[in-house]
Amino acid sequence: MKRTLLILIGILVGVFILLTALDMKGEYAAEKAIHKINKKFAKIKDDPLATPEARYAEVIGNYKKFIERFPDSRVTPFAHILIGRTYLLKKDYAMARSTFERVVQQYDDTPNLAAQGLLEMATTYSEEKDVSGVIRVYSKIMTDYPLTEQGLKAPLTLARIQSSESSNEQREAVYANTISHYRTLAQQHVQTPIGFKALHYVAVCQLDQQHWAAAVSAYSDILFSYSQPQYLNGVLAEIILRSINTISVGRLNDFDTPVRIYNQFIQQYPDHPLVPNLKLMIQGLESLKNQQMKKAATPS
Repeated sequence: MKRTLLILIGILVGVFILLTALDMKGEYAAEKAIHKINKKFAKIKDDPLATPEARYAEVIGNYKKFIERFPDSRVTPFAHILIGRTYLLKKDYAMARSTFERVVQQYDDTPNLAAQGLLEMATTYSEEKDVSGVIRVYSKIMTDYPLTEQGLKAPLTLARIQSSESSNEQREAVYANTISHYRTLAQQHVQTPIGFKALHYVAVCQLDQQHWAAAVSAYSDILFSYSQPQYLNGVLAEIILRSINTISVGRLNDFDTPVRIYNQFIQQYPDHPLVPNLKLMIQGLESLKNQQMKKAATPS
């Protein structure tokens, strides 16, 4: 009995390994095939105006054949998108839009892909200088797929579009609504990547309006709310700290605020990996402040 079980387990393991190998082989073949077509697409993209009509038809046909051959490959959705982009380069905006719309419908159960399809549709309207079309599509991304990368950025993009030709009062109102949206998301998704990104977009909204003190405050919120290493890693920490320093010193001529923020952080998180860097920053900021004060006190 024991020997029979071992044999059955061995067979199952063998079948699993075989299926895995076949799947990997299929994916490799798909990636190799689409790479070959992508090279043709890249040549069109380099000079679309000089590309003959037949070349567009060839590339679109190649992508369609690829989809028929590899319907279940992980790269197949991108083949659909690249068909639409080929139509876009051809300036056949109606066909491009129709292609992207099919992507949205076909991959509605995969939010990131569906949202990308809508984002591509917005590009077609943008190429046609149809602002209302762009706004309509971005609004749909924001409503239907709010937690995707595209959906998180959509409110900021809408605010920039809607405020570009608005009065100052209207611009303030648009951004106030956008900031409120992001703050709500941050509260609903505390200690998650979504909440982190939402707070980041709050800071970007303040920068767009040149609300420098509010921008510093927003970056400070990120620093304290997302101090964990998975969020406050090397690159992101550098962006946040550089933003606080640049805005405070360069825009507000304020050396005290970043020093206060960093001292508070050190006090709250004394064992954090950033502490040594923050101490050096504090020393640097205080030194710069003293130099500036001496320069101001020196008679010209």
